Amino acid sequence: MKSISDYINNHQNNHSNVAVVWGSGTSVNSLNPAEYSSFLNIAVNASIMLFPSWYEGSAKNRISISLDAEAIYWDWFPTADTKCHRFLRKCSHPLDRYGNVSTNPNKWVFPKEMYEADNTYCFNRRQRNIDLINFENIDSCPYVNTAPLSIDIAVKTGAKLIALAGMEQIPNENNITHFYQTWPKDKQPKFGDQGKFPRGSPFNLPYKRHMRRWRRYTDTIYNFQLEAIKRGIRIIRLSEKSALSFIPYMSEKEFLSKAKKIQ
Repeated sequence: MKSISDYINNHQNNHSNVAVVWGSGTSVNSLNPAEYSSFLNIAVNASIMLFPSWYEGSAKNRISISLDAEAIYWDWFPTADTKCHRFLRKCSHPLDRYGNVSTNPNKWVFPKEMYEADNTYCFNRRQRNIDLINFENIDSCPYVNTAPLSIDIAVKTGAKLIALAGMEQIPNENNITHFYQTWPKDKQPKFGDQGKFPRGSPFNLPYKRHMRRWRRYTDTIYNFQLEAIKRGIRIIRLSEKSALSFIPYMSEKEFLSKAKKIQ
C-alpha cells in the first residue's frame, strides 16, 4: 500500500514547475483544460470530468484526489485503468495529536483492494490542530479538505507557480455551486444505480450550506498562501469572482503565458 510520500519520492523530479488545482466551481466552464496538459494537474473529486483525455495517454502530471467514501458511487470516480495517479483517503478516523490514527486504523474509507492498485496512493486526514501549514507531514490531509492537500502536494513536488481553478468558494449569480450543474442533463454526473443523489450532493444541498462549509476552509487556504510566499512560491486564482480575495487573480491568457515560460 503506497502513500503520498512514495509518490513524491518517485515523481518529484518529473513534474513541471507549474501546478493547477482544479475544483468544481462554475468558473471552470470558462477555462480550457486541454491547454494545461503540460503542467501538473490535480483534479479534486468531480473536476476529473473536465479531463476526458485521461482515459488514454500517460499518467504523468495527472492526479485525482478523493476524500469521501461516497466518491466510488459517482460515475466520474477514476478506476484503476484511468490514466492518472489516484489519491484516496485511507482511514475513516482522523489522526490524533501525536499523528496516530485515533481509533480503529483498519477501518478503510474505500475498499482495501483499491489501495493495492498500481496507480493508487493513500493518505490520512489530520485534525485541525496538527501541523496544518508547514509542509512537514507528507502523508496526511490538512484538516478535512482536499484544497489545502492539493496545494500541499503541489509544493512538495516542486511547483513554483500554483493556479487555483474553479475554487471561487461562492455560488454564481444563479446560486449554482458546481460546474456540472450547468451542463446538459445527459452530461451531468450520475450517482450509483439508485436514481437519487446522496446527502450533501450539490443537487440537493442548499447553496447556503455550501457557503458555511466553504467558510470553514478559507482560513486554512489563507495560511497556506502565507507559507507558500515564505518559500518563494506564487499562488494565483483563475476565478475572477471569488471569496479567496487574498489570492491574486490572473486571467487564463496571462497565466498560460507566464506558466509556459517557467514550466
